[in-house]
Amino acid sequence: VVDGSGQVDLPLDGEATALMLIVRGTCTVDGVVFGANRAFYAPPGEASMQVTLAASTKLVVALALPTTDPVVVGGPFVMTSATEIARAYEDFLH
Repeated sequence: VVDGSGQVDLPLDGEATALMLIVRGTCTVDGVVFGANRAFYAPPGEASMQVTLAASTKLVVALALPTTDPVVVGGPFVMTSATEIARAYEDFLH
């Protein structure tokens, strides 16, 4: 969580995707202004990101490494196999 104002150098993980959520205030990145209740992301590859925060801005930063597991989607369920999707539907219905 970053709470403040001015220019901030956000440390990132070069292998992770970064998701930033502006909770309060505004955040400017590469000339693009993001207001409260907006989110933006940075794909893997950068070690840091420079942002400019307006007065009293609150920014939440989350980093996530990409998964190497298989991803199977079935309706509202996300699992790693079709068998797991079928089991999830059974559990949901009974």
